[in-house]
Amino acid sequence: MNFSIGGVLELLIFVINVYSFVIVARAILSWFSPGHRSLLGSIYSFLYDLTEPFLRIFRNLLSSVASLGGLDLSPLLALIFLM
Repeated sequence: MNFSIGGVLELLIFVINVYSFVIVARAILSWFSPGHRSLLGSIYSFLYDLTEPFLRIFRNLLSSVASLGGLDLSPLLALIFLM
């Protein structure tokens, strides 16, 4: 198996881009109130499970710095970090 560093970097960039899209999709779906048994609710639940461990890091960081009154900026901070 011959892996080049360029190929590994391209794969890493692709994974980061997909994960960034997943974070944005979760943020958009969080504006709606889908039922748990609906397709949209199932998709949101999947995206939540996929992104929550990563976003929790930034949410904890933000909560220790300032009180934002219920405004969750952790997806924005996570996307900036992934850039």
